[in-house]
Amino acid sequence: MIKNIKKGIITTVFGILFLMADLFYLIYPMFIDKEYETNSLVLLVVGTIGLGLLLSPDDLYGLLRKKVEDKL
Repeated sequence: MIKNIKKGIITTVFGILFLMADLFYLIYPMFIDKEYETNSLVLLVVGTIGLGLLLSPDDLYGLLRKKVEDKL
């Protein structure tokens, strides 16, 4: 799974973008004057999506289709 970070550049870039957005959403309230609450569920979901994209291969659909065809 770790080799997908180097090989799958498209999903790696999107995964990093999701993780950066998650980090921004976590840090943003510290720099504004108004009270602003972060939703921990949003942080968890966006972080999980980012990590999943980071570790998934670029051809995820092709990989799933191949596994389904092999079982049939």
